[in-house]
Amino acid sequence: MKKISVLFFFILFLSCKSSKDTNPSAQENLSKAQTTPENMEFMTDYFSGNGTEPFWSIRFSTKNILFLSLSDTIAIPYTAPKVSKNASIYSFKDKMLSFKVTLTDENCVNQMSGKEYPNSVTIEYQKNGELKQSLNGCGRYIMDYKLLGTWKLQKMNDQILTEADFDNFPQLEIKNDENYFYGSTGCNRMNGAMLYENEKLSFKNIITTRKMCLKSAENETTFLTLLQQVDEYSISDATLNLKSNGKTILSFTKS
Repeated sequence: MKKISVLFFFILFLSCKSSKDTNPSAQENLSKAQTTPENMEFMTDYFSGNGTEPFWSIRFSTKNILFLSLSDTIAIPYTAPKVSKNASIYSFKDKMLSFKVTLTDENCVNQMSGKEYPNSVTIEYQKNGELKQSLNGCGRYIMDYKLLGTWKLQKMNDQILTEADFDNFPQLEIKNDENYFYGSTGCNRMNGAMLYENEKLSFKNIITTRKMCLKSAENETTFLTLLQQVDEYSISDATLNLKSNGKTILSFTKS
């Protein structure tokens, strides 16, 4: 009887061990299937907006602009917007449709839910000579998932940095579903607002602590000046290149 009991518990132990060995792998594969870029088609959208009275929504991608309401479904091809200091204006017009969307960088509150958004949305459109429609609502830019994470500065104006240049290497931390960034100047902590639109990117309202760092002082000033000049970005081989007028001025690697 004792031998049978020992054999039973030995078989039970092997069964549990086998279960433990296979479950993490299955869970890992499931996780990868849900989060790989191929399965994240919604991430190609870079702006989402909505409004009430009547209910409507709008989404922007690099291919098209999709507007949905209780009475209309309108899809128009993407065209580059006209950009002013704090707004982007998208326009489309043919024989059947006139459509204009203005995205403004100003805080907006959904009147029904009370939720706050960083952008206001104004839509004006007219179909087939019908009465012109005017709608107001709120929205936000959807961050490129490739930007997310912590980035460590490697180059500044094509100059490779060494430990002699900063007390600590400057870093940028970009989180999902936020229009803010955090990080370090190489001496002080910093944070500020990010304005993101397709491949356009800028850093605004930068605030830093005021610790004195003799080693980093001059380079810290240069870094902050360059950061405020950024107007677009590119990512390749785990390197984030921040650009101004088409020229790379800051390069980071994923840390």
